[in-house]
Amino acid sequence: MIVLNKQEVADLMITAIEGGSTYWLESCYLQVGTTTEKPWYADPDLYRQDFTLRLEFDGEVDVLTKNKLEKAEGLMPRERLGRVLCGEYDAEDADVFLQLALFGEVVYG
Repeated sequence: MIVLNKQEVADLMITAIEGGSTYWLESCYLQVGTTTEKPWYADPDLYRQDFTLRLEFDGEVDVLTKNKLEKAEGLMPRERLGRVLCGEYDAEDADVFLQLALFGEVVYG
């Protein structure tokens, strides 16, 4: 199994939170974890520790954890994962990554 490095995870999260997932994601807050970088979701060190993010969407709330993000890597379609590893991914790829992490499947889009 291919494992993304933490900078790649941070880059995907930036792309999802700031663009790719904004059509369904209403808000995202850091609940557990430490970082000194702004914005906090851009810090690769955040993804090296146990963390909890609170995500709000469609009037619902769910949490995103380190374990969920790691599982999403295994769920990413090979073509999308290849684009991420080459640094040639887009907002849709980042959105799929976040949805796989949060829901285990693509729910929106």
